[in-house]
Amino acid sequence: QLYVIVPEGPVKTGTSWEPDGTTVARTLFDGMWDETNFKAKAKCTYKGNDKIGGRACARIALALGIDVAQFGTIPEIHLEYVGSIFVSLDNGVILGYDLTGPLKMKGRSKENDAEIEWNLEGTRSESLRGEILEEGGELEGGSLEIPP
Repeated sequence: QLYVIVPEGPVKTGTSWEPDGTTVARTLFDGMWDETNFKAKAKCTYKGNDKIGGRACARIALALGIDVAQFGTIPEIHLEYVGSIFVSLDNGVILGYDLTGPLKMKGRSKENDAEIEWNLEGTRSESLRGEILEEGGELEGGSLEIPP
């Protein structure tokens, strides 16, 4: 289901809501993290309409915090994304996003019988644009009120 960003019922420009962060993160970054070891929190604000690839879409501001617990060779990760997501007004498909934010990682590993502890900090940015190649089916999820 791609329409996890939008709440039940119509929203107007400036309306904010908090969707399930784990579902949002899984939808945007499927396969990047093991669901059993990460948690996420999200806040969205409808900013109005835009166009991506000639298609009308809703521009939704997103703040997405992601925490991944260390397990195996995967380090502990803390990421705070902010930016915009673009959702098709026709069918709810996410047509793109621009997200950036601070990233912190720390971990432990064993190298040649020596235990190494490390920390990394920086900024991570993600940008994606897509297009709908085939249409059909019914829209599931919420709706957006389109201004006149």
